[in-house]
Amino acid sequence: MAIVRIEKGKPKVVSLDRKISVTAVAEEAGVSDSLIHKDYTDLIQRIKKNQDKGYRSERNKKHDALKAEREKNRLLRQEIEELKLDNANLVSINVCLEEQLYTLTSVKNSKNVVEFKGKKE
Repeated sequence: MAIVRIEKGKPKVVSLDRKISVTAVAEEAGVSDSLIHKDYTDLIQRIKKNQDKGYRSERNKKHDALKAEREKNRLLRQEIEELKLDNANLVSINVCLEEQLYTLTSVKNSKNVVEFKGKKE
């Protein structure tokens, strides 16, 4: 009964966050570890299966978390590449505008050009 209570997450003696083990089952049942080892070998196998399930469950959670982080990483790398392209385009536009500014400034400062003032309305 002790192992069933622990498996269902409703132990009476041991805490809920405690992992399943021979010691935890023995404490829940109010017996010694050695009694379980000596007389209940089938119970030990059941405890080991539950431990393996816990291990697999933890491993799968970590694997899923790792996959999610890798996907975020991939998306961030993709965004970085897009931003690099945007930056290169903006640098190109900036160079063109600087050349136009230089040309217009040169024309304005030359003595051969007179500023045209249109009609005021």
